[in-house]
Amino acid sequence: MKRKLFVTSLITLATLLLTGFAPGDIRQDMVKLDKVYIAALALTSQGKIAESRKAVGALQKEWQAFKDRHYNGNSQDVQWKKDFDHVNKMVDEALKIAASERKVTEAHEALEHVREVLMKLRQRNRIDYFIDGLTAFHEPMEAIVLAAKDKTGETLAGADIARIRTMLPQAEQAWQRVAAAKLDGDDYLLTPAQTEDARKLMSMERASLAALQDALNAGDKARIAQAAAAIKPNFAKLFMTFGDFKPYGA
Repeated sequence: MKRKLFVTSLITLATLLLTGFAPGDIRQDMVKLDKVYIAALALTSQGKIAESRKAVGALQKEWQAFKDRHYNGNSQDVQWKKDFDHVNKMVDEALKIAASERKVTEAHEALEHVREVLMKLRQRNRIDYFIDGLTAFHEPMEAIVLAAKDKTGETLAGADIARIRTMLPQAEQAWQRVAAAKLDGDDYLLTPAQTEDARKLMSMERASLAALQDALNAGDKARIAQAAAAIKPNFAKLFMTFGDFKPYGA
């Protein structure tokens, strides 16, 4: 523990000297923001109207507080304020959609790229953040799932299999970084039970990726279609572990 604190302090000091910005000042606020953001992202994806409206409203308030506190916090990063402004537009758009007669799934689409913008912001500023590994994994994972969506052994085309073969190494590489990150539940306001569940889901996701590779090696189209679809559920559960769904009855 002492060694971890010492290393963390050195990283923080080095970043402060290089950029004038201390990651520790914002990191915990990002965790709190993600508690609200992930809930809004998931609920809008599920099309739950009342819960989505409540969650997006809560996100707008949490984001505004975060923005007020940190918008001027890093003058050395020329992209910093631009990213904040970009996120602000996405959150505002999601709020408008959720309050309208449009489908709440459209609010999900408006919010989808928030995590990517904030991931890149953290990467530029050397803010170590476990959830960013999940965000990086999401793109190749989603490409694989879409290639096999609603497909069977009979309908999975050669082009679909080629797409899966291309994206699987990228997904595996991204997942290796997740596995190597050594999740500390306390850092992300997880209970011991949630942390244990997260680690189990990480192991299950690794097994799902291995099963897909085995299916590709065997050339079994039915297994490939099934295994490709199976890599998303455990990932989704893991990602949602970092959200707070209690205000919405979950």
